[in-house]
Amino acid sequence: MKIALVTFDLDGTLLDTAPGTVRAVNRTLETLRLAPLAPQAITGCIGHGVQRLFRQILAVAIPGLQGVRLDERLADALPVFFHHYEELLSSPGPLYPGVASGLARLRRAGVRTAVVSNKESRLARRLLSSAGITECFDLVVGGDTLAECKPHPLPLLYCLEQLDVAPRRAAHVGDMSIDIEAARRAGLAAWVVPYGYQARVSLLHAAPDRVFASIAALADHVIDGAPVARHRNAELTNTN
Repeated sequence: MKIALVTFDLDGTLLDTAPGTVRAVNRTLETLRLAPLAPQAITGCIGHGVQRLFRQILAVAIPGLQGVRLDERLADALPVFFHHYEELLSSPGPLYPGVASGLARLRRAGVRTAVVSNKESRLARRLLSSAGITECFDLVVGGDTLAECKPHPLPLLYCLEQLDVAPRRAAHVGDMSIDIEAARRAGLAAWVVPYGYQARVSLLHAAPDRVFASIAALADHVIDGAPVARHRNAELTNTN
């Protein structure tokens, strides 16, 4: 059955926000008089929302920090991080190749689209606006929009309800296994792009339904039925 709705993860799927996140994290650590972390250590924490990201960052930056002390340091660190991150929102990372053209094709074809991110909704909307693609989406769901966030299916089920689309006619695309899990639990097709923030081998093990080299290729498949690789595509067997 023809796909009527595609929901998109944001970070690592539409926008390369990792460099900005790395800068904001290390500026925050500097403000807190902590040593900066390597970019890879920070990028590996992206995808689960800011609270979890910075909880993981602090656990690495301050070995042995846990429990109440971790909660206290987190409460101090988050306002500092949001301050530094807000400074970067006006110039977000670039759109990945094929995103702009793919979204435009989907919209012209009448396919409904939504963003489902674990990032706070105000930050997600600011990033989309700065990237000039806000009008490409019918709906934006952030990590604080509902009581649950990915990999819980609630955000995707909410999109289906709001846009009046049956699960069998929808797909969710992301760059991480939590996107695959959320799609499966909500009854949507689980699609991925291989250029994001999770190692390709682990994406392979999560067995997505489809692998797209770009959002443009995804649009070709949705609109024209262009053939596309399933999850055992050799492209995913190389690690990031």
